[in-house]
Amino acid sequence: MCIRDRAWEQFKHSDGALGMKDVPWPCPVGELSAAKVAPVVLPPNLDAGARRKLLQEELRRWHPDKFSARFAARLLEGDKEEVMGHVTRVSQCLNELMQELKASDKADS
Repeated sequence: MCIRDRAWEQFKHSDGALGMKDVPWPCPVGELSAAKVAPVVLPPNLDAGARRKLLQEELRRWHPDKFSARFAARLLEGDKEEVMGHVTRVSQCLNELMQELKASDKADS
């Protein structure tokens, strides 16, 4: 299990209130972009199928509705809007990466 996955597991199973600093963001929130997220969630030298599987897992993890259902009640009131905004941005980055993968698959066909 990689460091990022361990951090996510700790976050997921933690007790108490959660704030911005507690969320295991894939990169600094001020730098959220598909280009910054990609090397963190997609290790090099993976085939298209493995990349797709990893992206699907990450999309489930960062989907705003799923994240909200799981963690919203524990988010600090003062951080909730900011956290959910960044969760949405991570999800958008992952969707961009999935679209790029699908376009690449079509080009290779």
